[in-house]
Amino acid sequence: MTTDISATRVLPVGEMLEREGRQRARRESRAQNAKRLVLIVALLAAWQLASGRLIHPFFVSSPSAVCSRLAEWAANGDLFPHLGVTALEMVVGFAGGTVLGLVLGIIFGLFPMLERILSPLLVGFNAVPKIALAPIFVILLGIGLMSKIVLVISVVMFLVMFNTITGIQRADKELLQALRLMHASRSQVIWHVVIPGAIAYMFVGMKLSLRYALNYAVVGEILAGNRGIGFLMSRSLGNLDTSGVMAGVVVLVVCGLSLYMGVSMLESKLLRWRLA
Repeated sequence: MTTDISATRVLPVGEMLEREGRQRARRESRAQNAKRLVLIVALLAAWQLASGRLIHPFFVSSPSAVCSRLAEWAANGDLFPHLGVTALEMVVGFAGGTVLGLVLGIIFGLFPMLERILSPLLVGFNAVPKIALAPIFVILLGIGLMSKIVLVISVVMFLVMFNTITGIQRADKELLQALRLMHASRSQVIWHVVIPGAIAYMFVGMKLSLRYALNYAVVGEILAGNRGIGFLMSRSLGNLDTSGVMAGVVVLVVCGLSLYMGVSMLESKLLRWRLA
């Protein structure tokens, strides 16, 4: 009995190492996820045991009470409509702030003189606590969705813009010089070097602004709103319902993690060239 050696494919060393690296990364990821799950379960168990024994439930509620409140909201139709409002405010505001921040960051990054002229104004506006702008937006735009969306845009835009400017200013000087020696046009330099580098920094700004986008959407609902998770939390607080407040916090944590994972997946796809 003979073996057809020609039918056996021998993997190149580089491909074998790459496959082993992916398998190792998957094993490490599974191990980390398992540790995270154990930690979460341990914290929830400690919270449940401490509630009513070490700390009065009025102050911290309990996981079982929070789950009961979430189930009640889902059953009576409160949860998903209000969650949809908060998600819409957060996503639209986050996307709008990202687009505006990227466009302005590219403009100011490509025209340093303009950025130096307007820098004091940009820094001054960014220094203004956005919570102070919330009443102004409510007066101008009402208590509906638009005032919260604009509030979120005002937060996200500056973080993305300043990071985009930094990305353009830190473009690879050696690569830029090489392209100039190859007589590349300005548009080619911008599209093939400057913009990709700016987008990489843009994602840093996006990740930094994630928590602010969620926070200010909810703050706007608490200050002046009749819909959204922030409204549910404010109503629960008015009724001295700690379980309702904690249930709102849990929903916001899930929303924040979902948005962060979505941005990370988008980043891995758009910036795949950096791993090549």
